[in-house]
Amino acid sequence: MKKRHSLYKAEWSEAREEQYQKDCKDILLNNGQELLFDNNKVYLKSGKKKSLLMHVDKPQSMWYEIWLKLKYP
Repeated sequence: MKKRHSLYKAEWSEAREEQYQKDCKDILLNNGQELLFDNNKVYLKSGKKKSLLMHVDKPQSMWYEIWLKLKYP
């Protein structure tokens, strides 16, 4: 995974989170995969195979966390 270069912590924003959601959908579409949600668990479905992708730690930044897992597996 790439390291951050900024000395400042990025602040959460709804617009940024929406962009991560769109980026996730693009990645999933390109790979022929989909996400399944069950409470705080996110599963990755590829064909008939279903595997646990992650547990959501911070619901507010859920799409950022998912994007990190999809972008840097």
